[in-house]
Amino acid sequence: MAVEIAPRIVVDERVRFGKPVIRGTRVPVELVLGKLAGGMSMEEVMREYELEREDVLAALAYAARLVAQEIARFPNELSTKRINEEIRRGLAGLGESDIMGNLIIVEPGRVRIRCPE
Repeated sequence: MAVEIAPRIVVDERVRFGKPVIRGTRVPVELVLGKLAGGMSMEEVMREYELEREDVLAALAYAARLVAQEIARFPNELSTKRINEEIRRGLAGLGESDIMGNLIIVEPGRVRIRCPE
């Protein structure tokens, strides 16, 4: 049974091994994205896979939503313990009112506070 996970995007364990596909097709979202990334125009993708413009835009919107939820991992990232130490050291002497509503930026060796614009 197909389950809609985003507008025009569905998953069904019996279709493409449960990968997200464009609703009403067997066209995987990753295929649409890969073709666009490879240089095909939206019109070429639509023609090649018999998709509507809204289908291609839905694939892009779905990918954008997933990327927005990602947390970047870096090979040399600080450990949680080290980050907590950096925050404590950087915020020493500040009160809650100095911190609330501001962006705390933790970098190796320093902690910065930036007020939202």
